[in-house]
Order: sequence, then structure tokens, then C-alpha cells
Amino acid sequence: MTLGSRVLSLARQWKRGNYVSVRALELAHTLLDEPDFDAALEQRIDDIYEAIGADSVAPFTSWLRNCASMVLSERNDDTGQSLIMVNYLFVVPVEGPPDEVEGLLGSDDAVNILTESFKMAHVIAPGEALKICNHPLRVTDLAMALPGQIRTLCRCAISPDPAEHQPGYDVLESIKAKSDALADLDDQEPVGQRAFIGISILSDPDGPDEAVHTGPNSSNRFVPWYEEINSRLGSLDTIIQHPLSWNKAMGRMTSTHIQRAFETEASLKDRNFTSIEGRVLHIAPDSRGRLVMALERDHDILGPVSVPAILAARSGDAIMSCLESLALEVREHDDARALPLRGRGLH
Repeated sequence: MTLGSRVLSLARQWKRGNYVSVRALELAHTLLDEPDFDAALEQRIDDIYEAIGADSVAPFTSWLRNCASMVLSERNDDTGQSLIMVNYLFVVPVEGPPDEVEGLLGSDDAVNILTESFKMAHVIAPGEALKICNHPLRVTDLAMALPGQIRTLCRCAISPDPAEHQPGYDVLESIKAKSDALADLDDQEPVGQRAFIGISILSDPDGPDEAVHTGPNSSNRFVPWYEEINSRLGSLDTIIQHPLSWNKAMGRMTSTHIQRAFETEASLKDRNFTSIEGRVLHIAPDSRGRLVMALERDHDILGPVSVPAILAARSGDAIMSCLESLALEVREHDDARALPLRGRGLH
């Protein structure tokens, strides 16, 4: 069976609800280590659409990104006994002025401060070790990354041999180049956001429930860490967020993009604004695939605000949750020209 046929078979297993089965997970992890996985996925994408339905493709690829972010490895301890290591790729989002967030980890000292801060704040699992890469990524870079590329980043990050890190750096440069090539001049950032990737290495297979990147409900335990790291590396304008999975970081950063864009709009109307919440949030796609929004309030309209097409495709659930928090009603339109934009330009 060809690699493409095995990828298609995996998609069918996922659709049948077998994505939590040992067989499906083992197949996913095996296929993701194939050098040509991303090419095979792209080659069979039309067949995958037909097999699992258009609405299921984004959740399927999201599941693949989650699978790609975890690998098992083996090493010997001091006594020569073999240990199974559980390795998770995570993302640390940072928000603030573009120049500051871009250079936040510009020195080895800064990387060490961030890495050690998790240990000092006691937010890592017993036996958990961390490594953090100082290459900043934009949210569009996260969205551009393919499952096989994420797996390569994970494999390279856990290697103790620096000579084996180069394929990971090559992947980062490839992702950034692709993101740059597809960038739209209208897709401006309302606030600077960057992501720094790290790897969590656990020697205890039962440890991941307490690992540093654990779930959205774990933010309360990061309160001491927030205070520690933002006092040492952050500033009044720069905020370092707690670690998230690749998918969750992408969703969080997309939501922040929307919120900050509307806040910018509101501040232009009233410097003393206290809330951007409105009555109706209008959304529609434009001719370039971007998601365009306008927030109708009691006495005015904020917008238009747009989300790049790649983020609209990758972070749909996060976008909808964000929009529902901004207005009493979310009203969808077929065409951006139907929005109450009053002829204004995009933000």
C-alpha cells in the first residue's frame, strides 16, 4: 500500500471515530515520521475530502497536528536501564510591541530565564525537562505549518546532538518563507504577537496530565509563573502567556488578533472606552478568502476587521468563540460587501 493510500485509510479511521484507538494513534505516529507525509497528504487531499466530507477535513488535520506534537523516545538512565521518554511540543505566545516581542528571546540569558522560570514557579511535572527555541513565529507561521513539519520540529528538538537540529531550523525557515509569500498587504497586525516553541521531556509516562502545556483549564496554576516571568522578561507593554498546544496557541493568538483590532477601532472613536461589546457581530468572507467582521453597537459600528484566510481556515472554532463573546448575536453573510462597512478600508 502506498503512503498516500495509508494516509487516506487513516482519515477514514478517524472519521469512524477511531481516532482514540491505539491502532489509529499508532498508524498516525508511524505515518507522521515518513519524510514524504505532507506530500502524500496534499496528493490525496481531494480523496480525503470525498471520504470524510469537507467539514471534517479541518478537524482531521487539527488532530494530525496534535499527534505530530508528541513523540516517544528511549534513553538509558545512569544505571543503564532503558527509559521511555514522552516528548511534547508546546508554544509560548507573547503579545506586545512588534520589536519587543520579536527580540524577546534574543539572548541565551533570556532563553535560560524563561526555561528556568517554570521550575522556579513549580508548574512542571516531576521529572519534566524543558527546552525552548528562540526563533519567533507569527500566528500565520503556526497556521502554515504542516503536520509532518511539526513532527520534524519535535524530533529535532529532542535530539541531544546539535548537528541533528538543522532540519528543524530548515523547517522554520520554510514555514516563514511560505507565510511571507502568501501574506496580504491588508493583513496588518493590530498588535505584535509572536510564538516561541518548546519541548517538554518526561521520563514518567503518567506525567503528561501535569505537564507544562496542559489544557486550557490549567491557567490558574500559572499565576505565580505569570508574575515571575513577566517581571523578569516582560514589560508594561509585553505580556508572556502560559504554554499551549500548537492548535490552542493558534486559536488563542487569532482571538487576540480580533479583539485587539476591535479595541484599536474603539480607541479611535473614544480614548476612554471601557468595552467593545456590541449588539450584532456581522461576519462574511471576501473574494480573497479572508473573514471580514463589523461590530454593530448601540450608536456606532466598529470595523471592518479582517482575519487572514489561513487563520480563518485553521482556527474556526476559536474565532466563533471569540465572536460570540463580543456580541449578543453573530450574523453571518454570504459576501463581505453586504456588511455595514460604510465604504471604509480594512484593518
